[in-house]
Amino acid sequence: DNRGLGYTWPESYQKQIDYTRGPKRFNKVNPGDTKILEGRGVLEGFLNEELEKKRGEFFKHIIYVKKDDRFYDLTTKDEYKKDAINITFAKIFDKAPVREFQDNQDSQIVESMNYRPDKYKKDEPIFEDEQKLKHINTYFPNDELKSVPADNPRRKDVLELFFKLIEFLIPDDDERNWTEDFLATIVQFPGRKIRHSILIYSKKFQIGKSTLFKTMQKILGKQNCSIIGPRQALDRGKGFLVDKQLVLIDEIKSKDDYEERNTILNILKPLMTEEQHDIRPLFKDWKTVYSTTNFFLFTNYDNAISISKDEARYTIIENLNERMEDEFYKDYWRALKDGELANLVKHYLEKRKIKTYDDLEADEKEDGKPLVPLFNAEGVCFKTEALKRMSDKGEHEVFQIAKGLIRQRIDPFHRDVISISEAWDFLKKHKGAKGRSNELAKALEKLGCVRLGESKHNLSDKHPTLWIIRNKGFFTGKSNTEIANNYWLPLLPHEWSVQPSDIGSISNKIREIKAYEEKREPKEPPTVINDKDTYDTIKKVFPDTKVVKE
Repeated sequence: DNRGLGYTWPESYQKQIDYTRGPKRFNKVNPGDTKILEGRGVLEGFLNEELEKKRGEFFKHIIYVKKDDRFYDLTTKDEYKKDAINITFAKIFDKAPVREFQDNQDSQIVESMNYRPDKYKKDEPIFEDEQKLKHINTYFPNDELKSVPADNPRRKDVLELFFKLIEFLIPDDDERNWTEDFLATIVQFPGRKIRHSILIYSKKFQIGKSTLFKTMQKILGKQNCSIIGPRQALDRGKGFLVDKQLVLIDEIKSKDDYEERNTILNILKPLMTEEQHDIRPLFKDWKTVYSTTNFFLFTNYDNAISISKDEARYTIIENLNERMEDEFYKDYWRALKDGELANLVKHYLEKRKIKTYDDLEADEKEDGKPLVPLFNAEGVCFKTEALKRMSDKGEHEVFQIAKGLIRQRIDPFHRDVISISEAWDFLKKHKGAKGRSNELAKALEKLGCVRLGESKHNLSDKHPTLWIIRNKGFFTGKSNTEIANNYWLPLLPHEWSVQPSDIGSISNKIREIKAYEEKREPKEPPTVINDKDTYDTIKKVFPDTKVVKE
């Protein structure tokens, strides 16, 4: 077909064209024909121009990645093996496209592919690192979702759905402000690593936790967000670290296996605090990647992870509410999927002021210190009351047993000085404790007890390892031997050569501890509560508080 070429071929020549030989052979006559096609120069010019354009696009969009031994295509934003490149682009070159790529001085070659929101520049997919090495930036923002201000009553009503959801999920003002600053940081500063995460625990299912994350996912774009499970987070591939701005680890479940809960915590923590990670993608070798991925965690279990009260990386938020009415969730999802809700929330987070100390009002600071929590991406988490409760719930079962017995002054912790070997044998035999004795030592340390260590016991000529359970001040200045012989009464006295007459002498000494305790801690009258709901709440949140119902 010669239409559009500005030339009409003679009919006799049209029959001589071999249409089966592809673009490169289009203007050659059949074998044995010595006639020259009229208009050949025009056709060759047209074909060459088209080929040169396609070849130029090839060298513009195809980049070789050294560390992966792959080719990256900017048009598809994906990587390919050399065979795929040869097959895809074979028709525009005289020889193999990869060979053409090797011979061309303008071919683009980089060290690796990196997901770097902080290095993003529109229309500049390649950036240089601190060593002047080139990398492909695989991050691209969600420019399709426009930021829209709530500048009229209708839009304000739509944005109010978001405020209602987050106020319901996070009832505490300080915790909610912290969370909004967390989200605003991700929107305002792409690529900034927040070195702590947020874990939201709810007693009830389907109260809207995932709805909050899906809102962020629509704002940032699905390509920049991911929802994974705990098992996927522990997998050595860790693909989510390569190309995600925000990751939700959902359904963190409770198991009666302290070691597993502790393992999850130990593996997740460096993901949330460090920027360099070793990963092994499927069918590839181990490699180190730079990652600024930030994390949300959701759970319906109050002992989902084993966590310390001194934890600095998990802001624990607790929600004990019932689910809101179904109509609210329907309205929210309708506005999120088909309306402007995500656009409005994006604008709100873009413009939200992340306060520093200088931004606080007079009643929010005192003597150079803030009276409200100030979010700091590079700092530690907000230590909530829920953190303290989850730290207790997530501890080893030996901790749970010891804590209850110590509080109630029940064997083997009814006295102030104990032998850890005796106590451990007792717990295994009478309380069903499992594990190793060092779990008891860890529990006692967390509960504020003091390890004396090996102490010479004169009556038995043995060296038990003793711990002080309470009234530590009383024993200040006393030697281990003195404590072992005067203030320690074994659970099984005869096994330690302690005779009845010795028991009486030791009991008299132990009374000195009791007198010290009563003098040091005078008993206060309990608070009288005449409202059942208030009483139940206080006992649940502060179980050690002395209250009585009237």
